Amino acid sequence: MSLHQFMCGPFLSASYAITQFGENMYQMILLNEAVDIYNDYQIKINEAISNSDDEEYIMSLQKESDYYDQIFQISIGAGITLYEA
Repeated sequence: MSLHQFMCGPFLSASYAITQFGENMYQMILLNEAVDIYNDYQIKINEAISNSDDEEYIMSLQKESDYYDQIFQISIGAGITLYEA
């Protein structure tokens, strides 16, 4: 917690709401980046397939895409708090 955050009193709920809002915005940015990267790799894979590129290159793109998909799944899991589960 920040040193400037209220720990008790009438501003506690507002302070908590501000913290939650900041965390939610950060989580949204991370998820947005993960989705963008995943979509970029899907486009690269489709282009490589349509251009009949090397199979090894396509497989490496697929592995990288799977890696970013796993990051996306972890990000979604981390975004769900105990209160939402």
